[in-house]
Amino acid sequence: MNLVQLLTTTTVLARLAGAEVALDDAVREERYRSPDEAQFRAVKSLDGERGRLDVLRRCALRRTIGGPGADPLLEARADALRRDDFLGRWAARGYDLPVEVPEPAAVRAELERTLPNLPERWRLSHIFLAAPTEEARTAAIARLAALRPTLRTLEEFQRQAQAISQSESARRNGRLGVIKPGFLRLEAEAVIRALPVGQVSEPVVTGPGVHLFWVEEVLPAGRWLTDDRVEHEVARRRAAAVADNRRQALARAPTAEVGPIGRDGLPAYLKIGETTMPGELLRAVVASADRPERLEAWIESERLWRLAGGEGRVRAEERRRGDDVAADLRLRSRLESAAESRIVEPTEEEIAARFAAHPERYRRPEQMAVRFLRLPIPRDRDPFDEERRLEAEIAASRATGVGLEALATARALPAAALSVSDLRPILEVAGELGPQVFEQVKGLAPGALSAPIHDAEDWVVVEVKAREAARPLSAAEAAADVRAAIRAERRRAELAARASELLVGFELTGEGRQWVAEGAK
Repeated sequence: MNLVQLLTTTTVLARLAGAEVALDDAVREERYRSPDEAQFRAVKSLDGERGRLDVLRRCALRRTIGGPGADPLLEARADALRRDDFLGRWAARGYDLPVEVPEPAAVRAELERTLPNLPERWRLSHIFLAAPTEEARTAAIARLAALRPTLRTLEEFQRQAQAISQSESARRNGRLGVIKPGFLRLEAEAVIRALPVGQVSEPVVTGPGVHLFWVEEVLPAGRWLTDDRVEHEVARRRAAAVADNRRQALARAPTAEVGPIGRDGLPAYLKIGETTMPGELLRAVVASADRPERLEAWIESERLWRLAGGEGRVRAEERRRGDDVAADLRLRSRLESAAESRIVEPTEEEIAARFAAHPERYRRPEQMAVRFLRLPIPRDRDPFDEERRLEAEIAASRATGVGLEALATARALPAAALSVSDLRPILEVAGELGPQVFEQVKGLAPGALSAPIHDAEDWVVVEVKAREAARPLSAAEAAADVRAAIRAERRRAELAARASELLVGFELTGEGRQWVAEGAK
């Protein structure tokens, strides 16, 4: 049979325990595969013949044990998944209402009329030596003048900036970014205007010290509008139009009657149209740290779902896909329940033996506690002067031993401006501070204050309050982790065993073998 003809039929490809898997089931499974799953399967080489065989097995299990059951909580969760799967697709098509978005060319023309006419700007790097006295200034000029002839490329310039520059930008290899007129001192700006791209300046003296500048790029005056900006604006307008359509759909949707709110922030019942959901079912499907906000969003989704059903908006293909999503949840839940019931709990002897075999696997990671201030970089004053001022304030804070409080007080900042991170694994601290900031404070000792760290539009000053080195865990400390690792291994083995048991009797039809073989092409 021709494969193209197969794709237009309901030909049976596989059978299991009296259930049949049709071609449209398998094709739908492949069509709706998530990007994450597709990437995982590609990395693990699970596509091709093996991938198609897995698809048929999953569809077969879904048909045999993924059907509706008597557990109301599981069915409520399945209905919620079916609903959310459809609503995502309904939103993508604008809730079946017109989505009026101008053409990109029209958006570009409109943005160009509103954009400011920017002056000429420069993308710069610099090397800076502080010179608070005349003697220091003379020495800095001589040092930079001697260095200048050796800086033939931007890479050499930035390498020296990282090594000797006394500016915060040294951490970024001397990069200052894009600078507009008026941002630097007049004497520095005059030199930069005359400096050709790709050349190093003579030593330039300003109030704080002496600079060498390198102009990486000149951005000419005019209205700058990139394709990315236009695409972003088109996407924003489409999202706004879809949001407006959603509001129109909610205006047509059945209203919600919410029962008395309990101590956990959830109502005793929820009635939408003619359907009433008891509170215990809500608790099974509405799980969030911020429950009132989550509940409101959940109710809106449920109202839209009822509206779509009442107006016949759910297409046949979407209905079948929703059934697949719900069946997958039931399948996973029943497999996991069966596997969990068969797990033999690890004994104390097994836990001790596993720990003794690999004690190096169980360690407490390095811990760190910090607090930090974010200070906007002023755009109306010389940033080098401001950096020197901030460094002086940090030095005063170090001298008093008060830490960031003194700096916050000097800046007239409230106590709430201090962000505090309690003792926690160092990777969590890195996530909170951001990689660029963390890289520059990870070696600080407790009680130390960092120099100003440039991060986007802010300076960040970090104080390390405490830290504890990584260390091996004792057998008693590691017992819970060891137990969890053994249980996880046994759970995976039981899941595989249960799935294998259920697949006994699975067989491909002739057309099924042909479809699987096509996956290798």
